[in-house]
Amino acid sequence: MKKKLTLIFDFDGTIADSLKDLEGFVRLAFRELKSREITKEEIYCLRNQSLKDAFRKLDVPLIKLPFLLKKHGQTDRDYGRMKPILGMKKALASLRNTGIELGILTSNSKEKVDEFVRANDMDIFDFIYWGGHLFGKAQKIKRILKTRKLDPKNVIYIGDEVRDMTAAKKAGIKSGAVCWGLNTEEILKKQEPDFIFRKPQDLIVFNGEF
Repeated sequence: MKKKLTLIFDFDGTIADSLKDLEGFVRLAFRELKSREITKEEIYCLRNQSLKDAFRKLDVPLIKLPFLLKKHGQTDRDYGRMKPILGMKKALASLRNTGIELGILTSNSKEKVDEFVRANDMDIFDFIYWGGHLFGKAQKIKRILKTRKLDPKNVIYIGDEVRDMTAAKKAGIKSGAVCWGLNTEEILKKQEPDFIFRKPQDLIVFNGEF
């Protein structure tokens, strides 16, 4: 007997189109930390590597990122004005109509996600989990599986970064990589995700059972 499929999504860059101002933030942060302008090649380096590897190569201490995010207003962005990735709302609605359980796991705050969901009339998620630092998603996924009594075989975590693929593997579930977010398709493929989505419509490959 087939069981109900659960899709857990990353939020920033996967559902919310929140990466448009990322390059501006990176330029400001790099100027402050390194006292020089970041090059286009170095910007590409950020997208074509994991966050840890990219910042390590650029000699930028990860410990300073939360402070810089707050200082340059990245933690106070108006998610009520932010839009979903083009085509994402329709794709999620189609998935929900087939009976698939939809969830969000994000390192962003609950308030920001709720603000975004209300503003964009996207109250279609069965659960939203939040909090934790940038690299602690595997434990969060395990907690979701336990709390909601989900069979790992029927759960897929979908995100736009290398760390999302890594978290899914550590948690013992399948992973899906979207190619419209932070990391490039090239680097995401190296993580051997179970699924690759080049546009939101590709998500509709799933039906209510798995």
